[in-house]
Amino acid sequence: MSSPSWKTPLKLAGVLTILACTAVWFQYTHGKKEAREKYQENLIFPISSDSTQITAIKIKGPLGLIELQCESISEKNCNAKALGKWTLKHVAANPYAVQEFLKDARAESASKIIDLAAETPEKRKVLLNDYGLSEELRSKPEMSFIELKFVDNHGAVIPSLTVWFGQPDITGNFRYVGHSHDGKMDEQHVFFEYKRFIDKVFSQTADSFK
Repeated sequence: MSSPSWKTPLKLAGVLTILACTAVWFQYTHGKKEAREKYQENLIFPISSDSTQITAIKIKGPLGLIELQCESISEKNCNAKALGKWTLKHVAANPYAVQEFLKDARAESASKIIDLAAETPEKRKVLLNDYGLSEELRSKPEMSFIELKFVDNHGAVIPSLTVWFGQPDITGNFRYVGHSHDGKMDEQHVFFEYKRFIDKVFSQTADSFK
């Protein structure tokens, strides 16, 4: 009787191992791609483009109003990657403090986006009020927001961005956040943001940027 051949089982085992490794690799790379795409979609401040110059920053929080102007537009240094010349009420601001703020803002991504598109206008109005983002609440003096004004590298004005910070959730760890572009509120999408960035930004005063 001839002895059994182990070549076929070994070949089969090798093929199965390759297929398993390929499946794991595909799941890993596909998962990373999906996570990266979700991160980009959930960015609170989509300001990563080098072709966008930030001309002005307005931060309104519980401790008051901070207004910063960039004086380095022609040098294309008004972004998170450059140390531009910034002023605070016509006095030189600390460019490192501004750059740190912009880097933190650019990296901030919501944990999820609440889609209100399918809601009726009436229900959407109620929800926005519950989230602290209704038109009436946004007009109140105590409302917290961050406004960014932009131009492109050719000096053309780009729609401004205002990020509105509404009520905290029931746990107190997250906050409802809304967007306006050139003053027009996106009432169909609400960001659900972890409050670490918010606490850091709104603990600052004008002196923090001097």
